[in-house]
Amino acid sequence: MFASALSEAGLPAALRSVTGPVLLQPRPASTDRNVALLPMVASGPAVTPKNASSINAALRREDGRVLNAAAECRASLREQTGRGSQDAWHRSVSIGMAGPRFLAFDLTDNYFCGGAYPNDGQTSLVFDLATGKPVNWLTFFPPGARGRQNTAGDGAPLGLVAWPELTRRAAAQAQPECREALSDAGYSGFSITLDARTAALIATPAEFPHVIQACAEPIHLRTEELRRLRISPVLIGALASARRLQR
Repeated sequence: MFASALSEAGLPAALRSVTGPVLLQPRPASTDRNVALLPMVASGPAVTPKNASSINAALRREDGRVLNAAAECRASLREQTGRGSQDAWHRSVSIGMAGPRFLAFDLTDNYFCGGAYPNDGQTSLVFDLATGKPVNWLTFFPPGARGRQNTAGDGAPLGLVAWPELTRRAAAQAQPECREALSDAGYSGFSITLDARTAALIATPAEFPHVIQACAEPIHLRTEELRRLRISPVLIGALASARRLQR
């Protein structure tokens, strides 16, 4: 109870939805009122000082990257239209899981920097509290999965997973007009996040062009299904424990 209360103290309402052993500390308001900043991780029983410092450095880098991108976006809009807009870029942040073992942030960006249409994107940042680094998903997936680092259209870092089982499931649940985009057995654009409320791993097809972004329908794999798919018991156990904290 003590850890939970500390984790929520002072955080924006959007960041209070997940209870966990990881203590989170709010950041001062951003210089760009439309760009939400990531909270910082406090060391404690769930994460060592060294690993908390490593995660916080990565979170600050991401905040700096998006603030720079938003400033460049406004400059581009001003150059094309003769007027800038503080509303050119919006970012919201939510927490999918706050321990044990994993810390998952889900970021939503909506931006218009000029051109034919606005853009939007979903990015997940998931850290392994045992290492202080982004999760190496291949440690927790069965043999046959492949990992790849890439960047989103707005420059955000992406850790993608290629696994035939994910491709098969995505194609099976997709609308007919979307299946062609997933028909390539080598498709490798799945972004992974974790959801403590439902004890689920969520895989979302990434890297779709704007015209078929609606085809990026998430796959929700809960603990029972993860066991059948031979996902690591470490990941399954962490999700189950995280869900119990929500009750």
